[in-house]
Amino acid sequence: MPSEHGFSVFELRQLTYFVAVAEELNYRKAAERTFVSQPALSYQMNQLEERLGVRLLERDHRGVSLTSAGQLFLQGARDLLSQAARLTRDVQELDGGPELELQVALEEYLHIARMPQAIRLVREQFQGLRLKTTHLPMDEHVEGILARRLDLGFAPLPVEHPDLVSKPLLQGHWTVVLPALHRLAQREQVTLGQLQGEPIILPPERSNPRTFNWFLESCRSRGFEAEVAYEASQPRLAPALVAEGVGLWVTLSFSYNELPPEVTARPLLDLEPREMTLGLVWHRQSRSQARRLFVEQLLNQT
Repeated sequence: MPSEHGFSVFELRQLTYFVAVAEELNYRKAAERTFVSQPALSYQMNQLEERLGVRLLERDHRGVSLTSAGQLFLQGARDLLSQAARLTRDVQELDGGPELELQVALEEYLHIARMPQAIRLVREQFQGLRLKTTHLPMDEHVEGILARRLDLGFAPLPVEHPDLVSKPLLQGHWTVVLPALHRLAQREQVTLGQLQGEPIILPPERSNPRTFNWFLESCRSRGFEAEVAYEASQPRLAPALVAEGVGLWVTLSFSYNELPPEVTARPLLDLEPREMTLGLVWHRQSRSQARRLFVEQLLNQT
């Protein structure tokens, strides 16, 4: 039976365990992530469900899945953990205490040359700080910052919200990366219609569904269905796939730095908007000195 004491039916530790299981959908991986044994993790999940009086997880030979109640509880658990972490941070910052954690959301497809150096400098200056980088679809960055689950994220500009601050970081235009000997490589620019019949490599739909579907709709407006040959989650993999003849890579110019000699890039026309400015985004109430240094280092592109 659930306890009559409200939130006392579970502990923040159990919420942490539950979120790990819900996100990994695998007890072994969740146990490794939370640094507990698998039997202990399973026991805690059983205890949590027993105290709540609700089944949160379905377990069978195929693995773990969330019940409807579990999906609802996951969002609430994330919010409570975020609020607890933020409250701890705010009190420590107000008292001049050390910052313990910086949550930064990344999108796998971004190429940010200064990222490694920025991480090193923040870790050197803020001893004991746990810098957590989380790979999330870009559509979820703003939501996470507004919910105070994240300290810093990325989003296409402009971002118009009274609680958010943004600064431009990267600017790029749409390109198609193709083999150097491809027939379209002889052109200075490539139109969208010229991609008809060509296998296309795109960033994964799961990481940026808005852009993925926008590109497909843009092709349909030109009278053809794009043939998506591969969804590449890593920008370093895509040029190699192009060189191997898997397909032509449609991406923004800031997704890559240098390309191998056997492939080349051409501006891709007929996409509106043709250019995108990507910005750093954080909450206006953020007082984190680590976040401030991180932003300064990323913006220092010279």
